[in-house]
Amino acid sequence: MQINNSLAKLLEALAHPVRLEIVRLLSRKALQVNEIARHFPIDLSVVSRHLRILETIGVLRFYRQGRNIFYQLTDRKVLEILKVAERIVGGKIIQRSSS
Repeated sequence: MQINNSLAKLLEALAHPVRLEIVRLLSRKALQVNEIARHFPIDLSVVSRHLRILETIGVLRFYRQGRNIFYQLTDRKVLEILKVAERIVGGKIIQRSSS
């Protein structure tokens, strides 16, 4: 039951358009919260809440570089989950790279 619970929490955390877009943005490189927020027509505090949800579930982490805080994916395997979901729904979630 523990595995099912963890998986359900992961999928629940990913089940929001803003969080999916955050993961897509961070699939390219680590970003500061203000760099992430400029991609959305929502308040910075709302973006921060979405980042906290993804951090709590373990999808991303933050690190400090001087006075700046950067967010990055903890494991690129989450992108594989999204690619499978993309194939199921026939949409484009993750931008494909040439690598």
